[in-house]
Amino acid sequence: MGIRSAGRGVVAALAAGLIAVAAGGIGCGRSPEMGADEEVFRTVDAMYTAVSLRDVGQLSRNAEAIDRLHREGRLPDAAHRALGRIVDRAEQGDWEAARSRLRDFMLDQRR
Repeated sequence: MGIRSAGRGVVAALAAGLIAVAAGGIGCGRSPEMGADEEVFRTVDAMYTAVSLRDVGQLSRNAEAIDRLHREGRLPDAAHRALGRIVDRAEQGDWEAARSRLRDFMLDQRR
């Protein structure tokens, strides 16, 4: 085996390692930050209660409030999208998955 062949083997091994690390990290990141706005915090907390109780009416009111807070610039885009996906999940009837994702979202917040 020549130096060039050995070099290609090292490069291939490094590339495979980087791919494995990247693939392992997909989906393992923290939830996006919702910021320090107290009304946003209270609304997300109320949303958790609505999802836990499977209260469609309260969930709808919380979703409207989340949209308003986003329009007002009080809720960052990434957090708004993440919460929207959670609302969609609940509206599709997958309440337990929505509750679990919302719980993770809330626990990931830095206050």
